[in-house]
Amino acid sequence: MSAQEIEVMSIEEFLEWESKQETRHEFIDGVIFNMAGAAYEHNTIAVNVIIELGGKLRGSGCSLKNNDMGVLVGEQYVYPDITVLCGKPEFYKGKRGIITNPVLVIEILSKSTEIRDRGYKLYAYQQIPTMQAYLMLWQTKPIAELYVRRDDAPWQQFVFVGMETAIPLDCIHCELKLSEVYREIEFNTEEIDDTAS
Repeated sequence: MSAQEIEVMSIEEFLEWESKQETRHEFIDGVIFNMAGAAYEHNTIAVNVIIELGGKLRGSGCSLKNNDMGVLVGEQYVYPDITVLCGKPEFYKGKRGIITNPVLVIEILSKSTEIRDRGYKLYAYQQIPTMQAYLMLWQTKPIAELYVRRDDAPWQQFVFVGMETAIPLDCIHCELKLSEVYREIEFNTEEIDDTAS
C-alpha cells in the first residue's frame, strides 16, 4: 500500500472524495492509504475465518462482514479484514457502508499493513465503546494475537501459537481453532510475499 500526503480534510470531505474513486482507501490523520489487493495466503485465511465463524454465529444475533465494510473511528476511516457486529448495526449518518459499533475486528497481518495494524488501528479500535476484542492473525506462522476488554479493566493481550491452539472469543461465545484458520496454508522458511501484485 502506498500513502500520499494531501491537504488536511475533514472526514466528510474524505468520504465525499472516496465515493468518487474506483478503489478503496483508508483515511488516517490526513493521510490517504490506497487499499491494494491481497495475496493468496491473506485471502485463504480470511475465507477460512468467515466460513468457520459464520456457521458458529448463525442465529446468535451476531454477523460477519468482510473487508468491504468500512468502520469509522472518530476522524479515522478504515476497512478491517473481518468485522463482527452483534445486534443492530449503527451506521454513520445513514451511510450503510460505514458502521460505528463493531464488537470484534480481525486483521490479517502483512508486511505492508502490520505497522498500521499494530499501531494506529490497535489504538483506534480500542477507543470504540462497543469493541470487546481485536484479533491479529499472522500469515507466515500459525500465530494469533488477541486483545480483549473485560468490563472496566484495561485491555489485555494474549498470544496463541500452533495449529492445535484454539482462540477463545468470549465476546461472541465461541472459539476459533488455528487449524481452521490456516487450513490449506503451507508454511515454509521463506518469507511470504503478501502483496497481490
